[in-house]
Amino acid sequence: MRVIAGRWRGRKFPIDPRLDVRPTMGFAKEGLFNYLRGKIFIPQTQVLDLFCGSGNIGIEFLSRGAPYVHFVDHNKNAIRYLKRILKTWKVPPQWYGITQQPVEIFLRHHQHSYDLIFMDPPYRYPRKAPLIRFLMQSTILKEDGWIILEHRLGEFYNNLPGYIETRHYGDSAFSIFQRNG
Repeated sequence: MRVIAGRWRGRKFPIDPRLDVRPTMGFAKEGLFNYLRGKIFIPQTQVLDLFCGSGNIGIEFLSRGAPYVHFVDHNKNAIRYLKRILKTWKVPPQWYGITQQPVEIFLRHHQHSYDLIFMDPPYRYPRKAPLIRFLMQSTILKEDGWIILEHRLGEFYNNLPGYIETRHYGDSAFSIFQRNG
């Protein structure tokens, strides 16, 4: 895996296969950020990376100038790996937060609001639609905020509030939502 653009462009970080994560493939990540380029100004975008796994997407946001990314995952090995990468790369601690906790518990108690929420739950995670509905109504997502859900092909979320479109990249898809204030 590598960072595509920004301050760490080209920097590689190998994923240990024992982490049990499914990192977003490079061409899918590049397609997503090309889409976002015309929609948001990343240097003013606070990001919540739910089910962050290796931190691949959140690190890409930081590399492109996002002022803050909060990473959340319940997998202690993935969180340990992410902390090691951020420390090795000397990423200033005020640029990020990390929480090792199930996403549902984190969201129940978290008070901060975000411009963009990226979610990459396990493909078998059964509560994707209820989680989108909850986030669209919560104060965790700012007015005019975005939610991007990475999921497998063949799943459809076009009946959920704020749905804009679904973009396909190989075996992955991104369903995109916006909360209109």
